[in-house]
Amino acid sequence: MLVVNSLLKPPSGGGLGDFIRGSLGCLKICNKLGYDFTIFLKNHPVGKHFKPSQYDTPFIYDKPFNCVSETLDLFQKYHKPEELMVFLKNQNRIIRRNRGNDVLSICTNLLIDDFKITNEERSFVSSFFEFNEETRKRVSFELIDNNVEYECIHIRCGDYIAFNICNNHFKDEDKEVFKVFEKLENEIIQILNNTSKPVVLISDSESIRDELSKKLNLVSPKTNTYHSAFRKHNCIDMLKDLHILRNCTKIYQLTNSFHWWGSGFSQIASRLDNIPIIHLKY
Repeated sequence: MLVVNSLLKPPSGGGLGDFIRGSLGCLKICNKLGYDFTIFLKNHPVGKHFKPSQYDTPFIYDKPFNCVSETLDLFQKYHKPEELMVFLKNQNRIIRRNRGNDVLSICTNLLIDDFKITNEERSFVSSFFEFNEETRKRVSFELIDNNVEYECIHIRCGDYIAFNICNNHFKDEDKEVFKVFEKLENEIIQILNNTSKPVVLISDSESIRDELSKKLNLVSPKTNTYHSAFRKHNCIDMLKDLHILRNCTKIYQLTNSFHWWGSGFSQIASRLDNIPIIHLKY
């Protein structure tokens, strides 16, 4: 059995989107190889916010990987399907030869862009990420509660702007943020001109989100932006943003040139719930 089971990775690792993306990719490979698969969330900070899974069987694999060495090595090395498949086959042979238990823990951000996810696979992974009753109340959002259809704009400004990571990247940060704001405003106006539904704005930058929503009269949640690779406090606001993304009818993902892969956060919301996503650069 392959178990996706880890603590948060160090800052050089990824966030919740990476974790779920890797889970989908591992499930795809396990189905191909005929291996059992599960996700174990009790060692992850978000785990307490989800219902116990019907697939949970807490026994041998309740000990997390060493997040400093083992998990991170796998996270960085085995992020392509063919590489991870070879690794799993080799590990399976070693386990059988040594007659050990048949459980292997792993964490990976495995890329699945070339995979077609079936509804059954999507449903299986989604079942691990259903909020418990207490969390559902805390992530409540008016449009969802009132069954109003809406679309989402998700802006990934990037760690340099949103989380003050490596501030020396910009020679003049204020000017750079102003340029970002200007580009985003023009993109959003185009989106608003082509939809009749309410539009909710979510971003990894609170200041850009709040200023844009105020100027363009957009709905936006009053959450504290949170990236699980950089902060280790209460993650309820991050989960509320994810909840909003997972219940919209369309996602417009706006990302910058530093993040050519887009955003794992809104990408995963699209994959888990089969929501159309439009990728835009600014």
